[in-house]
Amino acid sequence: MVMETIEKVAANLGASDIDARLEEQLIDGILHAFQEQTSDDANVMLHGFGAVVNALGQRVKPYLPQICGTIKWRLNNKSAKVRQQAADLISRIAVVMKQCQEEQLMGHLGVVLYEYLGEEYPEVLGSILGALKAIVNVFDVMDNYVPERSFFDLWMVVKSFWFVRFFKE
Repeated sequence: MVMETIEKVAANLGASDIDARLEEQLIDGILHAFQEQTSDDANVMLHGFGAVVNALGQRVKPYLPQICGTIKWRLNNKSAKVRQQAADLISRIAVVMKQCQEEQLMGHLGVVLYEYLGEEYPEVLGSILGALKAIVNVFDVMDNYVPERSFFDLWMVVKSFWFVRFFKE
């Protein structure tokens, strides 16, 4: 309920009246809540986190290494829902990372996501592909990090995913 309120305030009023101290408390609180959440409130946390980061814009730059560290940590989680949510969060904050000129950090996330293309759960794989698409849409960094042969490998993963999904019975 608190996160829903924060999301609505950030989306409707913006973050221009938030001072540096409140900004720090807000990001720390959201990161803590994001890490400790239950599966019941996953979408609420995802939407709220995205709304706050987008409302803060360039002011979130000092917190991006910590946010990306949390995302990478959650991508390694055993739970498929947690991994999916981490990938979905990347999709939501990619534009702000571009505004903050964090090409190197986003490129690193792209490489990490690329390593997860062998994901066995279709929903998680879809979120990973969506996050990679968001990265490619805002940056041209994937050219520097992914070899050409890898795009063929990506195609094979997607092709096998669809084959298994529609023809396995």
